[in-house]
Amino acid sequence: YICYVFFLTQINQKNGKGKKMKTLLKTNDLNNMIERVKKLDPNTKPLFGSFTPHEMICHLMDQMNYGLGNKKEDTEKVPGPPMFVRKLVRLYLPWPKGKAQTYPSMLETKPKEWDNDIETLINLMKEFQNIPDQQKLNFHPFFGSLNKKDWAQLAHRHNDHHLSQFGV
Repeated sequence: YICYVFFLTQINQKNGKGKKMKTLLKTNDLNNMIERVKKLDPNTKPLFGSFTPHEMICHLMDQMNYGLGNKKEDTEKVPGPPMFVRKLVRLYLPWPKGKAQTYPSMLETKPKEWDNDIETLINLMKEFQNIPDQQKLNFHPFFGSLNKKDWAQLAHRHNDHHLSQFGV
């Protein structure tokens, strides 16, 4: 545990490559993410995983809505490694490509109209910048209690993971 605390204090919110963690709270990071979303093509085949581009957009919308508190909170922690390992996964360790199972509530939104769904996702990403700092946000079933900063970093990393699934 002491080594873990030391590790986290040494990297001080930097990823494993020494770069600052990206977040939807920073305008530049958000704008770069939005530009990547706009580059998506609904006909692109995934480099990994089984989502179509449109299913992935809907999955990101579900995750963003959950993080923003627009979906019912799931307060039951899922079984898994100790919380300090989960924090390492959330912030630093590589995520599995195409092998992770997601929660059914993160697959509820079904594709409708491509341009409208893209615009909805972009608006949800922008919403993170408007959350009051002290607002209580939904408990994450795997990563636990997250504040605004944690959720905005997780949302950026999650979106980045799935956009890279389609080469953008």
